[in-house]
Amino acid sequence: MRKGKVFLVGAGPGDVKLLTIKAKEVLSRCDTVVYDYLVNPEILKFVGSRAKLVSFSKNRRKNHLDQSKINDFLAKEALNGKIVVRLKGGDPFRRTTIFPFKASFAKKSLILL
Repeated sequence: MRKGKVFLVGAGPGDVKLLTIKAKEVLSRCDTVVYDYLVNPEILKFVGSRAKLVSFSKNRRKNHLDQSKINDFLAKEALNGKIVVRLKGGDPFRRTTIFPFKASFAKKSLILL
């Protein structure tokens, strides 16, 4: 079985009109989307009908998992050949966010796109 891919996609400040063309493209063709409570629900309308939507919020009120568990889930999906999007509110490419992702996936021989 071929390895899938994990895309880290920023939902920005929540305005649907600010979402990039690439983000819309990846959302429309992925198998799984893991999103957090900061993502505007309107952005989820770009997700293809066959994709699985999974909310792993950092909001302590519901379905909270620490980052390592979320990374494990993303990696498991990708290792099973899935195209996975980690959709995060705001800018996911801040140094405090991107480094743990990169380190986690490097250990599993996966590339974060």
